[in-house]
Amino acid sequence: MNQLTAFERALLAQFETLVSTSETSLEASEATSKQLQALYGNVQKRLDKIEQKQSEIEHFQAQLLRSFNTQ
Repeated sequence: MNQLTAFERALLAQFETLVSTSETSLEASEATSKQLQALYGNVQKRLDKIEQKQSEIEHFQAQLLRSFNTQ
């Protein structure tokens, strides 16, 4: 390391900073990805429940229509 010129030491320091920043960015991206996956799972569960309720409502509406038509 002592054999490096001032310019080379400065480049090395910049590279080390870049590596550190990149690692931090990667960790943040991975954390965000995990959060998005969890959010997607929650949204999918809620969507499934909504679709199930919608199906139940449509079934009930069909029963009501049949009931009204037979009166």
